[in-house]
This record gives sequence, structure tokens and C-alpha cells, in this order.
Amino acid sequence: MRDLVSRNAVAYRPGVITNTLLEAWLVRRPKPRIGSGFLVRWLAVATFCYLLSGQALGTRDQLGTSLGWHVYAELSLFLASVTIAWAVWAIHGVSPRPSNSLWLFLALGLLALFSSVRSFWPPLSIVKGCMFCLVLLLAELLCNTFSSAAILRATYYGIVSVFSVAILIGLALPDTYPLRVIDESGRQRLALFTYIHGDLAYMAGLGVFIGRLPAVRARWYFQAFLAGLTVAGGSRVCACALIVVWAAIQLCGARDFPLRISAVGAAVAFVLLLGNIGSWDFGASIHHSLQAMYGGESLEQSPWELDGRVELWKGAAGVFRNSALLGFGFDGARDQLLRLMPWSSQAHNGFLDLLLAAGGAGLISFLAGWISAIRSCFKSKIGRSALAIHCFLLIVAITGPNFTTNQYFSVFLILCLHYWTRSLSVVESEQLLIRRLL
Repeated sequence: MRDLVSRNAVAYRPGVITNTLLEAWLVRRPKPRIGSGFLVRWLAVATFCYLLSGQALGTRDQLGTSLGWHVYAELSLFLASVTIAWAVWAIHGVSPRPSNSLWLFLALGLLALFSSVRSFWPPLSIVKGCMFCLVLLLAELLCNTFSSAAILRATYYGIVSVFSVAILIGLALPDTYPLRVIDESGRQRLALFTYIHGDLAYMAGLGVFIGRLPAVRARWYFQAFLAGLTVAGGSRVCACALIVVWAAIQLCGARDFPLRISAVGAAVAFVLLLGNIGSWDFGASIHHSLQAMYGGESLEQSPWELDGRVELWKGAAGVFRNSALLGFGFDGARDQLLRLMPWSSQAHNGFLDLLLAAGGAGLISFLAGWISAIRSCFKSKIGRSALAIHCFLLIVAITGPNFTTNQYFSVFLILCLHYWTRSLSVVESEQLLIRRLL
């Protein structure tokens, strides 16, 4: 015993181990027991209302100032989720300890609010800026009431539930909410609720990787359901990002190096096969079937074809040069973008959208907060599984407005993942300390 104490003299020094365990307790924060069923139901209701509020329940003129019933319905659902989260936190929650990412994201929201005075319709941008800040508050309240793992599980099954309800509504009301639409390029796409380009695929693709987390471990049929929605949504970049990230996970998880080489070779052979699919009879029939389903012009394009986005980015960059310090608020530059490209009210780049919303300082603040969340993944072996979600977000952000769609769901998810990986790192540090003491 004397040898054990001498080897761990630093740990047994008065006050050292006490302070270490106290710090760990403060970071972990005691969570209520939610397995009994009562509180977890409120968590499910709050997340379902939030996710449903991010869906487009109706359409309106992009530059119009009149609001339809669906806008008030989406706003009511969102405020209901925040109210439920605040009420449960007030009874069962603990004092918040905000993460670094939260403060940096809040700086982005405040800069976007200040920039709303330059919006084409300031009230719209102010409301959207306030909702962005409320999304941060929602994530903070939930993470200080429930465990992060429970929030991720509720989020995953909330996504599955929202899309399941959307399909049922589409079957019941095919005239109001058709499940199949034809876009301007002739492609047939799956549309849940009201069709908005690519939004369905963004959330469904994220749901696939949320289901892979050790905190969720979703059933294969739920995963197949979300993967099918990602492909049927018609967003080529989301489908390709899903395949690329999944293949990278499988390659990194393979312990046998020849197996990795074989997988890469099989992938290359598959790509070459697709490139020559029209040169043989059976392949030609598949090609014609895909043309009939997705449209001939779109099928002949590469998955990474930018479809005029370069011209849009150049025009958006020209808009931003006139205001490097402040942006135009969320959706505040919509009129200028529509003048550049009549088919797009967004910049079709997640980072450029944030740049137009909050200026250069806001974009830097967001990137710093995101990097802080990614760094926390490396502090835990289990938490590294969240890197797949960050990779998917990064790939999709190149050609899509994924940070500002679905009620800022991507930002909400980044915050929840940050809390989850941080709690994992604390637990693993405690376990390492106990092993050293023993």
C-alpha cells in the first residue's frame, strides 16, 4: 500500500484529487433519470415539434410580404418546442454551462440580427435571426436537462416519425401534398409536405449517420428507410456524400489492409461500369429507365456538376464585396440573388449563405465554433464516430444551404454532438484516473 501511495503521490496530495473529481462532476452535471418514461415523452414531443417546424407546410412568394397559414403553423410548432424545453428545464434541469461553440454561434446570430437592417425585408430577417438564437437556446436547455445521448436518440426517431407522418399525409391528401414532383430540370423527386429543393435529402442523410452513433444504434430498417429517402429526394450531392462517407467508414473500419485495397478496386470498377453502362443491351435498358425517371439531361451530368452555381457564386461574391463587415441578415439578400439567377433565392453554398447573412466576422465565428465541436470528437474514442456527421455536413455545404434550412437543424445537431463528445471525454478521463489510482 505504501508503494501504491508513493506512486500516486500527486493524486493523493491533499486537495488535488478532490478538485479533479469536483471538476469532473461540474462538467458532467447530474442528469435526471429519464428511462422511467415521463420526461422522455416530453423530450420526444419537444424534438418532434421542432423537427416538424422545419418542414415546409406550404409555399409563398419568395419576395412577397404576405404570410400564409403555414408560416404561423411552423412558428407555433417551433415556439411550442422551446416552451416545452424551458418548462422541463425549469423543473428538472440544472444551471447551464455553455460550451465554446454556443458563444461563437450566438455571435453569428447577433451579427445576423444587426445586419437585418440591410435586408430587402427587415422584419423577415429579424424574425429568422431571433429563431436562430432560440434554436441555440433550445439545444442548451435540452442538453442541461437530459443526457446528450437521449437527445440524439429522440432526434433520430423524431426524424423517422416526421417523415413517416409526411408520407401518410401525402397518401391521404395527394392533391395538396403530392409525393412526387417534377422540378425545372425534368427530374422526378420525392416531395414530403411541400417540395423545396434538396431539403428532404439533407435531413434524411444526416439521420442515417445519427443512427450509426453508439448512443443511438438504430435498427437496419430505419436506416434503410432514411437512406432511401436521401436517394429519392433527388439531391445528387447528398446521395454522393452518403456513399462517400459510408465507404470511408467501412474502409477505415477494415482491419485487413488487402480488404481495403479490394474495396477501393471494387469501387473504381463500379464507377467504370457506370461510365460504360450504355454500351451493352442490359445496361442500355437500365439507362433508359433512369432517364424516364430522373430526366435525360440530368442523368448525363456528373454528380458533381455545378449547374450554373459558379455564376451564382461569382454574383453573390460581388454582392458581398460591397459589405464585407455586415451582411444582409438571414434570407436578406434573397432579392439580389433572384436578380442574378431567377431559379435560386439562396447562394447554394452553406458558407456563402452565412457570409451573406452575417458578414465575414459572422462566418469566422461560425467556423471557429464548428472547429471547436470537431476538436471535441478527438478527445474521446467513442466520440470519433460523430466525425462522419461533420464530414457529411462539410461535403453537402459545398453546393447546398444546409446550415440555414430545416430551422437551422445542422447547427442544433452540432451543439448536441459537442455536448455528447464532451461528456464522453469526461467519463473516459475519470475511468483513466481510476485505473491509474488502482
